[in-house]
This record gives sequence, structure tokens and C-alpha cells, in this order.
Amino acid sequence: MITGTEYGMLIEQLSFEAVVSDLLTPNQQSLALNLDSFATSVQAVDLFDALNMLPAEQLPDAYGSLSGEQHTHTLPQVARASHQFTRIIGEQLTKPSRTVWLRGISGLGDIDSDGKASKAKHKSHGVVLGYDSEMQDGLLAGVAFGYTYSNVDMHAGGTGIDSYQLAAYSRKQWTDNYLNTIFGIGHHNVNSTREVQFTGFSGAAKAEYNIDALGLSLEVGRHYTLSDNQRVTPYAGLEYGHYRQNGFTETGAVDANLTYGNDRMNSLRSVLGARMSSELKSSGGMQFDTTLGLSWVHEHLYREASLNPAFAVSGDVPFNIKGPATDRNRARTLLGVSAHLSKYSQLDLEYRGEFADSDRQHAIAATFRMMW
Repeated sequence: MITGTEYGMLIEQLSFEAVVSDLLTPNQQSLALNLDSFATSVQAVDLFDALNMLPAEQLPDAYGSLSGEQHTHTLPQVARASHQFTRIIGEQLTKPSRTVWLRGISGLGDIDSDGKASKAKHKSHGVVLGYDSEMQDGLLAGVAFGYTYSNVDMHAGGTGIDSYQLAAYSRKQWTDNYLNTIFGIGHHNVNSTREVQFTGFSGAAKAEYNIDALGLSLEVGRHYTLSDNQRVTPYAGLEYGHYRQNGFTETGAVDANLTYGNDRMNSLRSVLGARMSSELKSSGGMQFDTTLGLSWVHEHLYREASLNPAFAVSGDVPFNIKGPATDRNRARTLLGVSAHLSKYSQLDLEYRGEFADSDRQHAIAATFRMMW
């Protein structure tokens, strides 16, 4: 009879990266190598138990939900909200001076996957209120405040962004030549949810953090009269944006929570384009103004978001993830019509589009303005 016998078993921990290396995207590979760095520790036991029980073919999707790549879409969406705010003000600078104006805007768009991070769709709705007046002959100055809510949907996650933006703007006119200047600041509150679900593990990693922004836009152009009621305006411009994201730590997903340090992003765009405007009158005598615009936009700095999160349970071993790379070149379109409701009031309707192979954006807007 044998009594008191104990059996011990030693199981070797295989590499999470090596076992499926040929199936992984760059973000998934970075995540897997990070898991290898503390897989034999006593941290995140429940997470590693679940991963070790998964068939190899299910590991890439699990890595994708763990990587936090959803957050790579946030800074670019804030940049889009900032560019949209600047374009709204730039369009206002082509209108009559001494006005109070209110604009409602709604937009949507999508970003393709490039093999590193998943694709995403985004929507936004907002309002902008502004006032401007002619300070002296040929010099217009004004101020505008805007609020926008944006929502970004992507695989296994979603992000909502409340954007508050303030800008001062001016236009200096020399006969047919002009210079537009816009300086703006923004504060953006972000709420995100990242779903982490695979066999043996489930959680929702939530985060709240802030992004602050400042921007400067310059545009120079010249008006050319084609006829009594038609003119064309070629122009060139620069749009600069600086975005600073505060660090944060997710909650709610236990072992799968990630922590992020402070991050920042810079964008510099050059713009070359032209606008054609026409004046029309209906049979009833109401005046309508139409605007057609087309421009080429080139991004000189930003192309893809890059973050370095770490698992909150380990903290000191970050890994790198990147968002989808967007094209540096894109086309921007404008189609607008304005109705002069009275001597002192005007209603504008507008469509704006931005098109690249990697992503697309559409926006419609309605503006009511009072003049005196």
C-alpha cells in the first residue's frame, strides 16, 4: 500500500507570439510579445488561464480585442472636428461683414483598415455661433464658439467625444486680394468602451480622458470677376493643429485593463483650390448665391496614430500599436447655396466632402445669419 503520494507536473509556457506569428497583424504581434514578457509571473492569472485554453486559430482575434487599438482612432477624430470647425469659420469669412450667425452641422465618414488596425466609421453633430464686424476699412474681425458631439464605431469598441471650441478670426482685404487668419483652441472630453470577449474571459474596459487642441489657419487668395454676377477665387492656405492627450487607465475589464501615458499629435496641411460664386435672381425677385469649390489638400506631418499602452497589472512594460495610415493627399469639395430672405437675413445650405483612397468624409450644414 502506498500512502501520502504527491504528484507534480511541470507545464512549459509557450510563447503567445511564436505559436501564431504567421497569422498576426503588427498590432497583434506587439501585444503577443508583451504578453510573453510577464506570462510566467503571478499577474493576470485569469487572463493567461483563458488564453492558454484557446485554440491557436482564435488567438489573433483575442489579441486584437486586448491590444487597445480602438484608441488610435481618437486623436484623428479630434483633428477632424478641429478641421471642420476651422472650415466653417473660413466659409463665414466669405460672407458680408457685421453679422451674427448660427450654423448647425452634421457629418459622417469612414476609415479603411490597412492591415494594422481595424476600420472605423464616425458621425458628428454640432452647432457654431459667431459674431463678426468690420473694424476698419478692409479689416473684418470676429469670434466663434462651437460644440460638436462625435461618435466613432469600430470592431469591439466605441468612443464618444464632446468637443468645445473657441476661435478668433480676421480677414484683411486689399481690393481683390485677401488674407484670412483663424486662431482656435479646443477642449475635448472622451468616453470610450473597449469590449474584451473570448472563450473564458469577458470584460468591458472603460475610460474617460481629455484632449486639448490649438490651431492656426492662414489663407490667401484673389478674386477675379468673370461677369457682372460671377467670379472665381483661387487660393492657397496652411492649416496647423497641435493636439495633447492626457494619460489614462481603463477600468472594468480587470486583467485586461490598459494604461496609457500622455500623448500628442501635430498636423500641418497645405491647401490649393478655387471657389466659383454666382448671383441669381428668381422670378419673384429673391436673390440666391451659389458657390462651387474644389481643392487639393496635402498632409505634411501626421499620417497614423501611434500609442504605447501597458497592461495595468504590469504597468512597466509598454507595447506599441498603430492606427490605420491615411493618405497624405485628398480632394475637398464644396457645394453651397444662399437665399437672401430679407435685406438683413440670409439662409445658407452647404455640402462639403473630403475624399482619399484611405478615408472619406461628408458634411451638410445650414446657417442663419442676421446683418445690419
